[in-house]
Amino acid sequence: MNNSPPPSEIDKEKHYGEFLKQERWKDHLARKLAHKAVDIPDDDMNLNVKTGMGWKELLAVGVVCCGGAGLAAYLAGRDHVPPTVQPPAIERPAFIDTDTKPKLRFRMPDVPPPGGSE
Repeated sequence: MNNSPPPSEIDKEKHYGEFLKQERWKDHLARKLAHKAVDIPDDDMNLNVKTGMGWKELLAVGVVCCGGAGLAAYLAGRDHVPPTVQPPAIERPAFIDTDTKPKLRFRMPDVPPPGGSE
């Protein structure tokens, strides 16, 4: 004999509540296993995954782009004449000796000077 009630007498709300309780338990168990797998505590639910850029990042990108455009305009507008650098002055002697005779800068006491006596 079949002890189940006829379909018109089944309490659907009660069965749906049990189904919902079972689904919540499965979800809780899956979360618990996932937390154990990545080695984080069970109560750490601060897992915010953010994609895209917020207003702060967009502002930073805009400032960098404007700065680059300003620098490019400044470089394009200034003269491209290289700075003039004066070469260092070369010091030249006032008198250049063109005599080819060797000059003795020092004299040894026992050697007489060339071309004459002492």
